[in-house]
Amino acid sequence: MVALKEVHSKDYIHKNLNCKKIFVKESPQGIILKLSSFKNTNKNANQRIERTFDNEMYLAPEVLMRKGYGQAADIWALGVVLFELAALVVPFSEAEGCVIEDEIK
Repeated sequence: MVALKEVHSKDYIHKNLNCKKIFVKESPQGIILKLSSFKNTNKNANQRIERTFDNEMYLAPEVLMRKGYGQAADIWALGVVLFELAALVVPFSEAEGCVIEDEIK
């Protein structure tokens, strides 16, 4: 996704990428995907962060384990988004009493 590549090229991380943050727009050049919600975005510092996100479904294992957050966690979230769009289901679900966090780890 060009928008995420642009964010990362400026050494920023999005930190809250999910399906609700991606918008589709038609233009004369074709379909354009736009990325929104940059309120939690900051410089890439592999830092410990508070978990103040819309949905744990998109959080990378290292974030869930509070080991820091870098650009790789944004790529993980993008992978979850792409899986959801392709399969029309989320890759992780609360099943048999497990919580999503345990399935991802």
